[in-house]
Amino acid sequence: MTRLTNQIEEVYRDLGRILANPESFGLGKCAPKPLVDAIKGMRHRLSEELAQREEWLSNSNGLSDELSQDSDAFTPPRAEQHKEHRRGMSSK
Repeated sequence: MTRLTNQIEEVYRDLGRILANPESFGLGKCAPKPLVDAIKGMRHRLSEELAQREEWLSNSNGLSDELSQDSDAFTPPRAEQHKEHRRGMSSK
């Protein structure tokens, strides 16, 4: 996981703590509705960002796996020509 992803998760959890226990943040027993709505909106956007990051990471890992498999199977043209040349010489 990247540092930025960790920071996003940390902010998401901190905002959740404010919602769960507003009194410990000096907001009384119940935080004002506009503040609660704003915090919920921020958490929603952060969760969407985390989901996009996870999707991107899983897609990029899949792509790197495919590229790795392709590179394992790939023989550069010059090496292939060299093999054919050697085969031709051995049959003479």
